[in-house]
Amino acid sequence: MTEPTPWSEDTPRIAGVSAFGIGGTNAHMVVEAPASVDPDSTQPCASALTLSAKSPEALKAMVDSYADYLASDAVDIANACYTSNISRASLASRLSVYGENSDELLAKLQAISVGDLPFVAHDSTASNSRLAYLFSGQGSQYPGMGRTLYENQPVFRSAIDRCEELLREQLEVSLTAVLWGEHSDKLNQTQYTQPALFALEYALAEMWSAWGIKPTLVMGHSVGEYVAACYAGLFSLADGLRLIAARGRLMAELCAPGAMSVWFCDAAQVKALVKELGLEQQLAIAAFNSPENTALSGEPDAMGTILAVAEERDIACRSLDVSHAFHSKMLEPMLDAFQAVAESVTYKKPRLRIISNVTGQPAGEELGNALYWVRHTRSAVKFEKGLRALQANNVNVFLEVGPGTGLLSIGKSCLTEASLNWLSSLHSKQPDKPQYIETASRAWELGLPVDWAALHQGRRYHKTVLPFYPFQRHHHWLENAVLHSTPAVLETTAQGESVNTNSSAIKASTTTERPTAQPLSDVVVSIVSAVRGIPPQQIKPEHHFQMDLGYDSMMIMELKSKLEVALNSEEKIPIKEIMMVTTVDKLIEFAQARVAT
Repeated sequence: MTEPTPWSEDTPRIAGVSAFGIGGTNAHMVVEAPASVDPDSTQPCASALTLSAKSPEALKAMVDSYADYLASDAVDIANACYTSNISRASLASRLSVYGENSDELLAKLQAISVGDLPFVAHDSTASNSRLAYLFSGQGSQYPGMGRTLYENQPVFRSAIDRCEELLREQLEVSLTAVLWGEHSDKLNQTQYTQPALFALEYALAEMWSAWGIKPTLVMGHSVGEYVAACYAGLFSLADGLRLIAARGRLMAELCAPGAMSVWFCDAAQVKALVKELGLEQQLAIAAFNSPENTALSGEPDAMGTILAVAEERDIACRSLDVSHAFHSKMLEPMLDAFQAVAESVTYKKPRLRIISNVTGQPAGEELGNALYWVRHTRSAVKFEKGLRALQANNVNVFLEVGPGTGLLSIGKSCLTEASLNWLSSLHSKQPDKPQYIETASRAWELGLPVDWAALHQGRRYHKTVLPFYPFQRHHHWLENAVLHSTPAVLETTAQGESVNTNSSAIKASTTTERPTAQPLSDVVVSIVSAVRGIPPQQIKPEHHFQMDLGYDSMMIMELKSKLEVALNSEEKIPIKEIMMVTTVDKLIEFAQARVAT
């Protein structure tokens, strides 16, 4: 084709583009025009815009640029967010903006740009983020939990469907009917609550993992430890569901109804009151959650007595809406039958470390023994100790994998350091809010890997044009200076090191100054910096010419010419040899070898 030719729109527009470098690099690319998108095919939805740069100054310039760009009526904000999230490199200085819809996102971005909202550049390289999953326990469930995810997220939906199939013989009604359907009234019956929570939390963990947000350690609260163990690989999903379904069923069939309450004080105060009232045989601590959160479990009449006394004495506490007295002696009638089920499970070495509720410490081989799970059912949950064990293992990001934020609230009251970060999967007060988008963007700010393409799977977005990167330009012109044009002269010092006494076309100096001797390594660095146009102090020995310094074939040719002058070489350097040199330190070695010969 030698002249412009009309391109028919009757068929897809596909073209081939080729580029050929002098160094032998050939690049070929096939491009296709994007498919047309019906503007009504996507409905307004929550979005997150991720922006990153090499410095806070560049990031602020980027915020200003995007704020102006996205304000145009011609720009589809959802598509712009999608393009930025999946196409732009994730650099060190980061900021994300979340909005329930495009208008809210734009308003926040503009507010940051003009200073009405604080501009905070997160340094993703400084946080050394280590993530732990916290799996929620019984009592966190509510009707409709996770329904929006099931309708919109393929990974979550697939995991729920897999759990439903495995539970078909364990439950009298289907899992989804309990979670969102005609049997949602059964959700608070423990024989359904426990497998429903297990399935929901397992599906959430699978979803987060598919998006690249994976933990280094895991911990659950009561029922949540079963999900943690399954996710970590201690037992299979089928065995985990069979075990948790048996646990709930046996409690419902063999244990008398019980009562529980939460006390907003330390366990010592609760124990003292129980002892004072002579209720030690009827009531016991079920969970040591934090210094200001203690769970009490036991017989309903005894619980009524102590709650009445607490009200008289103005002690902060409240009753919990539960069917049984979990983690108390009232569960003992089901322990033998449960042990038989636990012994039929196949246990494996977990691939992740699990923090035990029984000890509050990283668990070992005891997890693979059925007696551990019997003891776990009866013993108090040592959640506070578990949180401190996570912190001792350098965890600084906590993600609650469950239907609410109860564990995060407990964690914040227990571990108060500002350097810790608390993230949620769902929110009980806003069950339809796509919390996962805001959480993923926050995880990305903290330097955790996020697979945005996987997160956006199932949504009808397409790539669009974005503002250019705001390069922070620096002035490098040498004022009142001239470059020597005479050839470089290499001399040898008393120590035998080659030095350059003229540094032709490399070192700038005034016409009245006498050049000083310069080590050959410095000469080479000066050449590299001059060709690339950056200060010598920014050049490091390990820098790769293409990957780190952005050299192209023309720069390599210029580098070759300047090196020949600097070395005062009568023989030209073969282009093949210079092309084989990949890093600055190897170029120094190359120059030293040529001088030696």
